[in-house]
Amino acid sequence: MKKKWIVILAVIAAVVIGSCSWEIPEEVVFRGQPQIWIPTGGAVFDLDISDELDEIIGDFTTSVEASDPNLTAGEKYEVGYDGKPLTLYGELNILAPTFPLPPVVPDFEVRLADQTDPIDLSELSGPIPDEVQLEQVPGWAWFVPAVTASPPYPDVYVRLRAEWAGGQELYLLGSPGTGSGHFAILAPARATDPDFDLAFVFNARPADLVLYYEFGANSAEVADIASLQLYFEVPFAFQVTTSALLDFEENGDNPLLMEDDIFGRDPADPDEDLDELLDSLRDSNAGISLTLAQTSGLGARLGMINSEEGLSDAEKKVSANWVIDVEILPDETEQTVEVGITDKALDTMIDGAGPDNLFIPEFVVLVEQDFQINKLWTLTVTEGYLLVQAIVDYTFSLEDEE
Repeated sequence: MKKKWIVILAVIAAVVIGSCSWEIPEEVVFRGQPQIWIPTGGAVFDLDISDELDEIIGDFTTSVEASDPNLTAGEKYEVGYDGKPLTLYGELNILAPTFPLPPVVPDFEVRLADQTDPIDLSELSGPIPDEVQLEQVPGWAWFVPAVTASPPYPDVYVRLRAEWAGGQELYLLGSPGTGSGHFAILAPARATDPDFDLAFVFNARPADLVLYYEFGANSAEVADIASLQLYFEVPFAFQVTTSALLDFEENGDNPLLMEDDIFGRDPADPDEDLDELLDSLRDSNAGISLTLAQTSGLGARLGMINSEEGLSDAEKKVSANWVIDVEILPDETEQTVEVGITDKALDTMIDGAGPDNLFIPEFVVLVEQDFQINKLWTLTVTEGYLLVQAIVDYTFSLEDEE
């Protein structure tokens, strides 16, 4: 990008010389409004967080399954699931249960009570910030009758409680107390609608979630129970109550942060001619064209700021600090957007910031509306260029310089 201005000056000089007499002047004053293209390259950035999603799935599976020998977890695999949105699951399956504990209420004769080890959900959402919330984490509870059982099936009681962060708790099924009214009755099959919702707990992103579960029955009817089931799903569908920036930085690497000055300026190799040309572009109209393609299911706004300004996260969310503001459509279609850049914003880009007065682009992704994360996540911005409808008043010498 750095030496593109040489071509521009060559074209300008050719136009001017072609319109003059054959006596070549010592210097030329060029005034006009040429269009100048500054390409950003074939790929501005390419976000593919498939590896990160695989890591999220792996960490979730490991944490859940390590908490209880009766728990399995992973990515949902049921018929009809297509990864839109990405959905995880956890399932407690107690086969042919035994009930070693005495009852705590007189309404059933035997009782099974247990708890999981702590489950770490602190990294569940990857680049999604804490202020963005999962819409729901639906759960179901039921029992599977033994093949020898027939209706009417026995009454099987259940109580489920979540505890995290040093004493916070939520009863998902049942309530505190000793009477049978504080337990729920299990159906002999999984219901269509969810029986409970873990969203409140999961949105706390606890590192120490413990699930306490209790089952009760009458001893004469235990033989009619083949298994006890608890199952929940985690669809990566989010509701936005306050706008938030997605955070893709990992181990100090931010894929939305460019490496070089947008005009190719290099503080280690100053170029006075380039600086003069940029100064001649002040007060010009400009625009930027970008081609976006995605499969993420994300609807958001894409902004560009100068990373050299050292803006805080709160300041990055303010669109007044952006040079461009682009709407990303959630549809899986390629879209080309052209966004105007005001003369003031262009001057800000030329002035740069930081100790070397550079403009090194950093893109930000702001979510303001509900969205989802798909299993196949890509967000690519390609074929970008900056177009300046310049107002040029530029004097340059045609004499050989010693």
